[in-house]
Amino acid sequence: MSFTEQLEKYAEVAIRIGVNLQEGQKLIVRASIDQAELARALMRQAYRAGAKHVDIVWSDSIAGKIRMMEAPEESLEIVPQYMIDYQTSEAESGNAFISITGGDPNLFADVDPNRMKIAQMAGRKASKRLSELGGRNAYNWLVIQSAHPAQASKMFPDLPIEGAMDKLWEVIFEMCRADVDDPVSAWEDHAKNLRARKDYLNDKQYKALHYRSEDTDLRIGLPDGHYWEGAGSYTENGEIFFIPNIPTEEVFTLAHKDQIDGVVTSTKPLVYNGTLIEQFKLQFSEGSVVHAEATTGQHALDNLLSTDEGARSIGEIALVPNSSPISQSGLIFYSTLYDENASSHLALGRAYRFSLNGGTEMNDEEFAEKGGNLSLTHVDFMIGSGELDIDGITADGETETVMRNGEWAFEV
Repeated sequence: MSFTEQLEKYAEVAIRIGVNLQEGQKLIVRASIDQAELARALMRQAYRAGAKHVDIVWSDSIAGKIRMMEAPEESLEIVPQYMIDYQTSEAESGNAFISITGGDPNLFADVDPNRMKIAQMAGRKASKRLSELGGRNAYNWLVIQSAHPAQASKMFPDLPIEGAMDKLWEVIFEMCRADVDDPVSAWEDHAKNLRARKDYLNDKQYKALHYRSEDTDLRIGLPDGHYWEGAGSYTENGEIFFIPNIPTEEVFTLAHKDQIDGVVTSTKPLVYNGTLIEQFKLQFSEGSVVHAEATTGQHALDNLLSTDEGARSIGEIALVPNSSPISQSGLIFYSTLYDENASSHLALGRAYRFSLNGGTEMNDEEFAEKGGNLSLTHVDFMIGSGELDIDGITADGETETVMRNGEWAFEV
């Protein structure tokens, strides 16, 4: 099968399985100009699936860096409100969104972190309403990845750039099950297994999870009425089932923001807004990070944690077996979308309201009172490994095994 044929099949997986575009629905694709080939394939497949209209919202990461390096500091707070308003209006109308990720993991490594923070905070404040809509699944959405030369070179340094790009695309197609004859059936089988895992955990309704490995000893409380998701979600109106991340290997829920204590250590690098953060450790007390240290990217980590009060707590907890295909590949993608699906992970910042029964109908105060974390940010970081043990703590204080040595400890 040629590359073009593979790319079209990948785009079809994204449209028909991931975002599950409905006939007559509009689609907004967020893409960088160096992701044009995939964006155009998505457009073709969307129209073939019956899209009413497809709009590609283009960006340029290099232009973004020029702005970070050269623009006067006061201008970094300028956000094109017309674009925010447009996307918010489309989200409120229930139209579909696909965001293409993938880029140079070190693009912004030499940018003043204080300048980065100014622009990031302005963007997050301006898009707060849009983020809230996504957090409660007001529309069907999807995040997928395109290959990028800088990422390919970092992952496969012994190959020439053309060979590294070919290899990265090959891996992307494989991990997204787009390289098989019938990807729809493959995804149906995979989703069935993840749903069985999440159903088991929902029946248990653990009060807390206890994580232990050589460098981690962390207890995370779970709110009453928490809800585990796996493989996909329904839109808020219950009409469209979609898989928001492709690939996905996780089941996830929200943490109780005030019941997190102990130490957790990252097991894979985190790329945060173009800056690499490596080998970092967070110490929590009563739900908040009280100490953070990283061997690389300390300024970026500090900026992330200082976004707002909620950025110092956990919004999401996700369980991924060490035997997942991405983990077994032995590759580090330097991309959260892929690396998080190789490893159990946590997210600093905003919790998803649909992870709490009745959460989408609650106001901020009610959601926070139940234990939901509020923040302008949501950043996943990886903590899983073949040594990680996780126990569930029941309502009566009993301990049950959930994971041992990074693998599921229960049958479904």
